[in-house]
Amino acid sequence: MRKSSGGAGTLYWFGKGGKVLEETDLSGNFQHDYVYALGKLLGRQDAPPSSSPVYTEFLTDPLGSIRYVEGPNGTEAESDYYPFGGERVISNSSVDEPCGTLTTPNHYKFTGLERDTETGLDHTLFRQLSSNYGRWLSPDPRGGDPTNPQSFNRYAYVMNNPVTLTDRRGLDPEDAAAYLRGRPRRPERPPAARRPPHQAAGRNPVAETDFSRTLTKEAERILRRVYLPRILKCLQQLSPEQIWWRPNPASNSAGNLVLHLTGNVRQWIVAGLGGAPDMRRRHQEFAERGPLPRRALVHNLRRTVEDACRTLRLLDAQRLGRTYSIQGYRVTGFEACFHVAEHFSHHAGQIILITKLLTGRKLGFTRLPATAPKKA
Repeated sequence: MRKSSGGAGTLYWFGKGGKVLEETDLSGNFQHDYVYALGKLLGRQDAPPSSSPVYTEFLTDPLGSIRYVEGPNGTEAESDYYPFGGERVISNSSVDEPCGTLTTPNHYKFTGLERDTETGLDHTLFRQLSSNYGRWLSPDPRGGDPTNPQSFNRYAYVMNNPVTLTDRRGLDPEDAAAYLRGRPRRPERPPAARRPPHQAAGRNPVAETDFSRTLTKEAERILRRVYLPRILKCLQQLSPEQIWWRPNPASNSAGNLVLHLTGNVRQWIVAGLGGAPDMRRRHQEFAERGPLPRRALVHNLRRTVEDACRTLRLLDAQRLGRTYSIQGYRVTGFEACFHVAEHFSHHAGQIILITKLLTGRKLGFTRLPATAPKKA
């Protein structure tokens, strides 16, 4: 990480878990080394103009905040912190002691984060924390976790629990004790609620214990069980010429829409969320005039939907909550699933309309639930 102001600047070299190990100038010349033991910051070795290095000792609290600093010749500084990081200076040798000031002031403060002297903000690898407001200045890039509704407040610091949790990277709250032991981990999720006995006989989507699985199941149902069979039936009803018929130059044929749906589902789900190579050429989906064989359209669309459904079954809440870059958009996995489902149903409706216009037939897709006749 690089920080510059005017002609000067600093390069920060980080280790595992977001701990800064060394600072150099922009040319790579050594300035500070940081010493850790059992996950705790113990001290800093500076490079003064003289040949002898200067060592500064740190004492930290259970959250990793620097509470006490002792420099050479007995110089010292002591601070306490409010819950969200505001500093309360207890003593400073430049004021309270005759032994002078620290050779190099300490700029690592709350939970060990660097506090910028110009802005007063605490820096992490991904965003900045304002200790004055107790909030991040930018939203959580990973989005929320459906199993923990508190996480949907994307500006809140460690889900409003700064007493036991820390966030060294600006991404995930970590258990402070585990972090100091060198094994960062996210706080445990609450156990999934069990369905009340009176709901055991019937499935209630609102009471699903795993929202992420409910979402992916519904997306799979919409793609594979609802609209794919309808599109395939429409293609069987149309002749090869009708599949590529356009009512006017500004409209698309059923064949173009099938190519478009195949490209969209594969790009957003199979490649975007599943990690497969993205080979889509979107402009070719609308430029094609056919006639491509009906068999090829059916085969490619069916295979793409099956690949997408396999990908959806592998997505858990964590992967769905991540932010992805798909087709130039920054979206979470949840947003990608919603987009593909509504996009697929939208164009399926257009294909159904074209089929009815050209054949004049009822397709019989709507089946209302059977109802018993009313008694007189």
